[in-house]
Amino acid sequence: MRISVLGPVTLLAGPEAVDLGPPRHRALFAALVVDAGHVVAAEVLQERVWGLGPSTAPGTLHSAVSHLRRRLRPHPELTLQTRAPGYLLRTGATSVDAVEFSALLVRSRTQAGSGNPVAARACIDEALGLWRGQPYADVDADFARAEADRLTALRLAAVELGAELDLVLGRHAELATTLPAIVAEHPLREGLRASLVLALYRSGRQGDALRAYAEGREILSDELGVDPGPALRRLHAGVLAQDPALDLPAPASTEAARARTVHRPSVTPEEPADGLVGRTEERTRLAALLTLSSPQVRAAVVVGEAGVGKTALVEAVVAGLPGSVEVEWGRCWDHDSTAGLWLWSQALGALARRRGPTETAVLVSESGPEVEGLLGRGAVPDPSAGGEVNRARLFMAVAGFLGAAARRRPLVVVLEDLHWADQDSADLLGFVLETVRDVPLRIVGTVRSPSDTATDRGPGLLADLARRSAVVRLDLAGLDVGEVAELAETQLGRPVRPEQAAALHERTNGNPFFISELVRLRQHETEAPGRAGGPVPDNVRTVVERRLTHLPAGTVDLLGVAAVLGRELSLSLLARVLGRRAVDLAEDVDAAVAHGIVAPVEDLERLRFSHALVQETLVAGLGPMRRAGLHAAAAATLEELPGDRRERAAQIASHWAAAGLMGDVDRAVAATLLAAEVDLAASAPSEAERHLRRALDLARQAPGATAEVLELEVRTRLATLLTLVRGYNDDAVALERRRSFELAERLGSAPHLLPALWGRWGIALVSGDFDQAYADADALEEAGRRAGDAMLGAAAHLARGQTHWHRGRLGSARQELEQAVEAFAGHAGQVRLDVFLQHPEPTAAVWLSLVLAQLGEQQESDAAAARAAAHPAVTHHPFTSIYRWVTQGFRWAVRGEPDQALRSEVGLADAVRLGFDQLAVFSLLPVGWGHGSSGQLDRGLTELRTAREALGSVAERPAFVTMIWWLVADLHHRVGDERAALAALVEAERAGSDIGEHAVLVERLALEAQVLRRLGRLDDAVEREGRLERARRERLL
Repeated sequence: MRISVLGPVTLLAGPEAVDLGPPRHRALFAALVVDAGHVVAAEVLQERVWGLGPSTAPGTLHSAVSHLRRRLRPHPELTLQTRAPGYLLRTGATSVDAVEFSALLVRSRTQAGSGNPVAARACIDEALGLWRGQPYADVDADFARAEADRLTALRLAAVELGAELDLVLGRHAELATTLPAIVAEHPLREGLRASLVLALYRSGRQGDALRAYAEGREILSDELGVDPGPALRRLHAGVLAQDPALDLPAPASTEAARARTVHRPSVTPEEPADGLVGRTEERTRLAALLTLSSPQVRAAVVVGEAGVGKTALVEAVVAGLPGSVEVEWGRCWDHDSTAGLWLWSQALGALARRRGPTETAVLVSESGPEVEGLLGRGAVPDPSAGGEVNRARLFMAVAGFLGAAARRRPLVVVLEDLHWADQDSADLLGFVLETVRDVPLRIVGTVRSPSDTATDRGPGLLADLARRSAVVRLDLAGLDVGEVAELAETQLGRPVRPEQAAALHERTNGNPFFISELVRLRQHETEAPGRAGGPVPDNVRTVVERRLTHLPAGTVDLLGVAAVLGRELSLSLLARVLGRRAVDLAEDVDAAVAHGIVAPVEDLERLRFSHALVQETLVAGLGPMRRAGLHAAAAATLEELPGDRRERAAQIASHWAAAGLMGDVDRAVAATLLAAEVDLAASAPSEAERHLRRALDLARQAPGATAEVLELEVRTRLATLLTLVRGYNDDAVALERRRSFELAERLGSAPHLLPALWGRWGIALVSGDFDQAYADADALEEAGRRAGDAMLGAAAHLARGQTHWHRGRLGSARQELEQAVEAFAGHAGQVRLDVFLQHPEPTAAVWLSLVLAQLGEQQESDAAAARAAAHPAVTHHPFTSIYRWVTQGFRWAVRGEPDQALRSEVGLADAVRLGFDQLAVFSLLPVGWGHGSSGQLDRGLTELRTAREALGSVAERPAFVTMIWWLVADLHHRVGDERAALAALVEAERAGSDIGEHAVLVERLALEAQVLRRLGRLDDAVEREGRLERARRERLL
């Protein structure tokens, strides 16, 4: 068995493909494959496949799982198991091409890091050979698109790595031919362009290389407003200067590689060193500097915050040096009792032990006895003892010893954590760089920045080193999102989804140590590995708290308040919450910026924490009541700010929710409802639902009767939203409508009876329960009479008119719909779109146009359709617009106008784009019929079957199925397949009889008579024609 997702989703049993069923079942299979071998929670599957929240009843998912299991049953090596809290796809020996691809990419990186470019390149070729097209190409779902984006990004990384390996293997001529097209497709990818520039240069095409660079610089400037990165700029400079370092290096001998030894101190460095991810540019620069072919003394200083990977980078580069190069290490300590020159004593002592007593004695004789104390042969000398003369002699002896040692064998000295170096050690470093000449000696230092101790010498040392031409500075920033994903995948041993990688990046700012700690913590929890949320790991909190320790107490207090306001915050808002002037915060803010805790964003009005983890650590350090009080103060302050409150709605809602008992429930619910409105207006229904469910939780916290009043308002809005997204007869919608109706009746709230009854009628209608639909329409009319509410009465006319249409009582439907159109037009100012979903006036008009078309009054039908189209809501309200397209499509279908029916594709596209699933299903009726009638029979039949299955998945005997079977029969009839047409007509009659739906009875009987005549069944045809005449008379009732 083999599962392939690098293209359309395919399950192969040998050479044969297994039929996975309709699109939803294929999407379910794909949703399980993404996490194959791991339990996927039921609510996660519902969200992935149906876009549903956790409150949705599991029936739909359970049914789909059952269907999928039946299809997999003949293949026992692939099992779909029920495991709390969801389902597990156990693949066994079944291979998954995406997993193979990721494993090959990791293996290639490992081989490349181990100095085996041939094997690494072979892995890349094998990995890229697995691709058949766009991943998950036939699955239309957000999770599939996200996973496809992740895999596509990994594929591009594989292509980039392949180009780098080709350069190592001397295949520059081939790259010069193949890379231009790839670079043109990804013009902003600087790594690919760098490979192209170098390939062209090595192919003797210096001019083309310079033109490739210039083109990239122009594109970056035009599209992003930035210059090329440092690596590409240095490569450009090297091409201009014809730098020999750009030439293809001679391969190191196998023997030398095997003999290579790197001597490390016994102390484990703070940064993780279990594989280097990213850092391509920095690795290249440092490796070039450590090339010891020329007798020059050079130095590099690697700068970055704690955990960013300074030591890991140095380790990776020196591990790749030839075996003839000796590497020795020294490390500073942040401890007052550490002896002076301890840093140098470690490195020189290790060097002496490596060289042995005989050679060391010779080196001492050439340099001076003063160095003896730093070689582990007695007390470490005190440079201040004996005055400047003795200090100078000691420094000269050390410089002489290093020079003599390097002259015999190339030498690299690594000095870690120079920010903690004592002054004598720093001065000795400067002296060595100034005085040692013409020997293959390299010195590499690491410096932490920003500082995290009060006595940090890092800034002064960096300033001193910057003045020396022999020193190169390498600044390490955080990893990008792709590299974060790679690091997490390496440690987890499984793929990480793009949204997880993005969350990790946002929370850690790409710091490898922070990432590793979060991943490690997730691996020991029951939640899905790779999730970026959760508490701050202890080791990370220790690093963060260390940086805070040396800040003034007032600054730390201010940062705690700032952290409550968010990762990014307004300085003026912070001042208001603190009750101070912004100018009074300057000293504390400057201290926080200097220590790298926060940084200005564009201007000093906004600040951003360097890491979300820093912010979270500060928030966790506050007491719960203090934290809640600050959230309440922030919410109240944001409400008082001038300007449109809608722009701050989500922020205000979040603070009120976090304020808990310290907040104001009424204001919290109001703010959260406003946030939901803003989300919905921005076509973000999932966020709107999240806010409404939060508002529901808040409403329950209100005292006494207020709780039910607030709950009724929230449930009414939640029911409306769920209807928009999932359709009238979804289980979650029914639950909210039922609860809303109960609350509205108990509280006697007439304004809330309309949405409750209207929603209940919609559920009954779409579910094919027309008796209940009539009862709900009567209830609307009665409630309107009692309350004197014109909207309830108008809604009753519209509800009854549509129900009459389904029953086939077109005369009555016409009367009710005409009254509805006029009633809504006369009370336009009272219409609430959050109740009706689509504007009721054009809705009534377009339904009237359908009824009139079926009654044969085409001129009047066109007039009603034009009235509906001219209503402003059709232009400005998406749901109303889509709904009109659907109903107009029905009208064009009954009039036999397929070209017009295909215009409903506009509504279908909008429904899919906005996530209105049930409207998208209804749109498939006219669109499928239009396609089938226009020479695309298979496509049309597939779309109609999809619509029938979708409606059947949420109701046992749904409405509109009779119409679908009639449309299917008409398509078969148009191509002369009368037997298939008759079979569909039999299904239409059966479905209509089951629920009493006769909306297209006349059209069905007319078609059936034609089909029977073509089949030669004249007696049956005459019988149908008789029934047809009776049906025409009865539909006038």
